[in-house]
Amino acid sequence: MLVSLAKLIAITAGVLILTVFAVVFVRWVGAQQQFADPPHVWFEKSEWNVTLPPLETLCQNPRFTSNDIVMVPIHRSKSGEWQIPCSTPMALSAVLEKSPQVDWLLKIDATDIIDLDKLVDSVSKFDQTKRFAVYAPAQIVARHLRKRAPQWLYAADTGSLLRLHLFSSLQLASVIDIWPDFFVASAKKENGSLLNVDEVEELHRRKKRILWDTTVDAEKNPEFPIDGRLTRSP
Repeated sequence: MLVSLAKLIAITAGVLILTVFAVVFVRWVGAQQQFADPPHVWFEKSEWNVTLPPLETLCQNPRFTSNDIVMVPIHRSKSGEWQIPCSTPMALSAVLEKSPQVDWLLKIDATDIIDLDKLVDSVSKFDQTKRFAVYAPAQIVARHLRKRAPQWLYAADTGSLLRLHLFSSLQLASVIDIWPDFFVASAKKENGSLLNVDEVEELHRRKKRILWDTTVDAEKNPEFPIDGRLTRSP
């Protein structure tokens, strides 16, 4: 009986030791990877300043321009056209055509891939004169657009954030694939956008950019270094 118990304890201890060594080795391998900035002009900027203007400003004055990156929410109409949801919705393509604004962050309100190809076709026509990034909380939307328009930059979706938190809690963040180009962090825990110092350190090691969303809580400041802010313009 004692011999069997001793064997069980020895086996358990051996498995635990091997597991610890395996985790340490995998983390070490992940930490040795080298990363470079994506080949996009935004990564030449030391800081990203993103502004969210009033929607009516964009719809009533499509020639609106800013020195910042302009974030604009868009959604799909019943006819499949992608619009800015003003009191009188305006087609995104119409605003892009009339506005001299160069840098755009498209926040996409969608949970499926219906008509996303139409969005790519209409927006990519402006790739020679404008630069685009996508902020799509739904992972299925972000992944589909990444395949169709790899020339754009992509913010982390909710699924990617939760995956980062899970592996970070296991001390394995250095080994997972982190495909988004940048992260929109905030003081809001519910959607997973509240990052911790260790996660930010790993993201910066991978040359990812971190934006702090002040529209969630303008009074709250991050406890980690950031690469820009998302603010609401008056």
